[in-house]
Amino acid sequence: MLTRVWTLTVLLFGSMLYAYGDLDNPATEGTFYWLYKDILVILIGGLIIVLAGKERIPKESFVWLVFYFLLATYVFIYFAVLGEGVAHTYLKIFKNGFIYIGFSVLISSYVLKVEGTDYLIKVVLESLLIAFVVSVLLFWFSPIQSNTGRLFGTFGSPNSAGFAAGFAIALVFVSKNFIGSWRVRERLALLLAFTVLALSASIGSIIGVLFFAYAMFVGKSPSVLRSAVATFLVLFAILFSSLCSYFIWLRNPSALEAEVYARIISIVSQGAENDSIAIRLKDYLISLSMSCDDSRILPSIFGCLPSDDFRRFDSALFSVVFNFGYIVAFIFLFLAFYPVFFTLINKKNKNAVHQKTGTELYKYQHIQPLIYFMITFVPINFILQHSFDVFPTNFMYAILFSIFYASTSRNLSYKRSNS
Repeated sequence: MLTRVWTLTVLLFGSMLYAYGDLDNPATEGTFYWLYKDILVILIGGLIIVLAGKERIPKESFVWLVFYFLLATYVFIYFAVLGEGVAHTYLKIFKNGFIYIGFSVLISSYVLKVEGTDYLIKVVLESLLIAFVVSVLLFWFSPIQSNTGRLFGTFGSPNSAGFAAGFAIALVFVSKNFIGSWRVRERLALLLAFTVLALSASIGSIIGVLFFAYAMFVGKSPSVLRSAVATFLVLFAILFSSLCSYFIWLRNPSALEAEVYARIISIVSQGAENDSIAIRLKDYLISLSMSCDDSRILPSIFGCLPSDDFRRFDSALFSVVFNFGYIVAFIFLFLAFYPVFFTLINKKNKNAVHQKTGTELYKYQHIQPLIYFMITFVPINFILQHSFDVFPTNFMYAILFSIFYASTSRNLSYKRSNS
């Protein structure tokens, strides 16, 4: 019950932005909006541990807490040596990292240990389903809308909504693998996920879902024919979207339709000159060359760490590279993807087994869709968007990480619940 309350609190809290009257620039500065969210998540998460019994917290779940603690310590020492103050944005980055990545991974891992993988997936999928329903209703009936016409819903931004849609699509297939058949919950979640994905007009998420679908189709039974068919379907989907956008533009388009046109047709027609692409290319070149705003000590190793503010690019990965250096970026990628490759390497002999009964709980095939999601959708999200450190996308990442960290445990003891 508490796990459901915890996930629903996170996934529905973004709807509070509608109370501020402007989705594009909500006047939350000087309010307790973010404080309420942080306190609720910590209190409910703490209650889950307190009321769950005497089960030990898996040690693998502490890795992100340790990472952010060491990173914060490094930044504070670095600025102290230079005699400079730490900008407010750094504190916000670390606060969100501690709560919505580190703490949430810990709580999710604890739920996995006590209740089971299929239970957590069921709870998260049902919470996303409710969030999608509320988001679509807000999009259709709320008088407060974004000037872009894109869906914000309960997620606070269109890109976070797009990520949630992609994540839900992957969870639907995992849930179906556990159950063994399609139920109303999975069908409805899939329908609403695609609806939210389309209304969010998040190009990065749409591309990620296309690559995920490609991997799912080809990976099911690898062959040259299936690869060719999947490639054709992806290219057809891109062409069809472009044509739809063009014909939409020929008539009087709505704000969302105009946004879709601007995002798809303009990218195809302008190429690297398109603002969205040009900005990202510039950010990538700045990060690769480590062109710091002022003089810094070995920026490739220690990062640029601008003292005036955290430099945020339209890429979570390159933001980490520029601000903290290549060593921290490598550790960041290692923590994110090591459990996935561990699971792939051990897929033939690493099934989750209850340590007391010896009963097999889940196989590699059960969580295979999440593996495809991690190696297709997530890299695109890291490179094209800065959603990783944005609420509630960071929370969904924590759920994802905890599931894979569970597969790396040498002493698995996960229960199996009825879905």
